[in-house]
Amino acid sequence: ASVGESGDVYNHASRVSTFASMFAVALDHPHPEDLAMAGMFHDIGLVDVPEEISDKAEREWTPQEKLTYQAHPEKTLSYLKQKRISLPAEVEKAILQHHEKITGTGFPKGYSDRITVDAQILSYSDQFDYLTQTKPGKRSLSLREAHLEIIKTQSIGIDVLTIHRSHQAFVDSKFLHCGSLLCSDEFPHVDEVAMDRRGCE
Repeated sequence: ASVGESGDVYNHASRVSTFASMFAVALDHPHPEDLAMAGMFHDIGLVDVPEEISDKAEREWTPQEKLTYQAHPEKTLSYLKQKRISLPAEVEKAILQHHEKITGTGFPKGYSDRITVDAQILSYSDQFDYLTQTKPGKRSLSLREAHLEIIKTQSIGIDVLTIHRSHQAFVDSKFLHCGSLLCSDEFPHVDEVAMDRRGCE
């Protein structure tokens, strides 16, 4: 996600940490605290990315700007090691892989079948936050629109029924709050999502 200024990076990280840990709880993940940590640290490497790059749409990047941005997951881990911050191996993998795609077109490694479940939950949470936030020149998507958009990007491979189960837990409990939006009837029924399952096979 393009998060711009340092304050935005912190706020974005806080929201992603919350979303990722809540989705992990709903998915019966054994260590939701790992997703909370991954969410808080995942974009530290963006401190080296100039605002004129991070504020641009991806399609507007020059080849060099693209390389600069795509280096941030590895730089995040480098900074953490420099500060002697030790994280569980699965947390480090999630941070490194949160921009990978199951099509193999993500970054920084171009993984497809080696993307961890934690990384996919973090990726979903990262995109979910970005898509539902309003920024200059960008409208926020509804919860339903964001959910469908993430599936269409083919960035995650978690089965659509599993994703629906995660969402439905918050729909039923009225637990997920995103800005001024309360998750109620916004998420589509699994049958609607199944109409486009290309990213979830």
